[in-house]
Amino acid sequence: MSKFFYSVLDLKAWSKVTDDQYLLLVDESSINLKSSSNGFVNLYFSSECRLQDLDNGEDIQIIPSESGYIATLAVKKNSVKSVTVTKGRNANLSVIFSGDVISNNVIECLVSLGYKLPQSDVFEKGFPENASHRYVIFTSFGNDNSPVEGFEFEGHFKNIEDGVLFLRDNTRQWYQGGITGFSSSFEETCLKLRNFIAGAENVTFVGVSMGGFAALQFGQYLSVSRILVVSPQINISTSFRNEIRETRWKRHLDLVNQKFSERQLLMKVPPNSSKTLVEIFVSSNDELDMKHVSAFPISSNVTVHLVDSDDHYLAGRLASSGELFRALFPS
Repeated sequence: MSKFFYSVLDLKAWSKVTDDQYLLLVDESSINLKSSSNGFVNLYFSSECRLQDLDNGEDIQIIPSESGYIATLAVKKNSVKSVTVTKGRNANLSVIFSGDVISNNVIECLVSLGYKLPQSDVFEKGFPENASHRYVIFTSFGNDNSPVEGFEFEGHFKNIEDGVLFLRDNTRQWYQGGITGFSSSFEETCLKLRNFIAGAENVTFVGVSMGGFAALQFGQYLSVSRILVVSPQINISTSFRNEIRETRWKRHLDLVNQKFSERQLLMKVPPNSSKTLVEIFVSSNDELDMKHVSAFPISSNVTVHLVDSDDHYLAGRLASSGELFRALFPS
């Protein structure tokens, strides 16, 4: 990923709302930000932003920090508390705000350069009502330098025509903030998943790493028949990550913890979730993955498969050996 940052965004659309607050006002639901190179960038704003034409305002500037990834959005006047940029699409710049005002005129944001985000992060095969067994596949984090373009385990389901829902989260928010083309919030994701699995005799949620976290979280909330995960995160709260000295995906998980409540991030097991069969595959010699799995409440409905490996990317090995296929479709 390039560490070049767009230093000046040619935007004049700030309007005073109160003595200490300025609000970004734009035409329709997007604005064109002129970068110092590579043309224009479209950023899409949340519904919290009032939208209208404005001919004057203040220039804004993105100033990179030493890390090369976290930047600050600075305005020339007072703080901008009401503006939340949720994602950038179809361009070379993606900005995600933490939502916290650092000082009177600076908001922390995450800037990612160098690739285009997909239009949709959902793929549904056929008609779920035709399938008595339905599957939901949560794709993993992928490569930080590019968006995830495919879906986890597509090849394993090539012979299944109906009842498979593939999801991915290119915002890298561990599926907590909605899924592009599918939902706009955690609550809406739960609702859409509930509708997808309604009436099915058997439901399996599957995920790897970040996707494993989502499969466990949503699968337990919805009390599905079975959850199958590989190298999952169990707890992504800041306190737990500090406790086990977890630094993987730090900049993304720091923002997730700033944006979403710890109550949402912590898995609360519903009383009736004991009927959900949980299978966890983990590398026995990967210290951090083992610490995560050790934090999962073990009971009679939970099976942990310890694989002699030190690799977090265990799913590829399981797929190559055929063990993953056998786990997905037990005879």
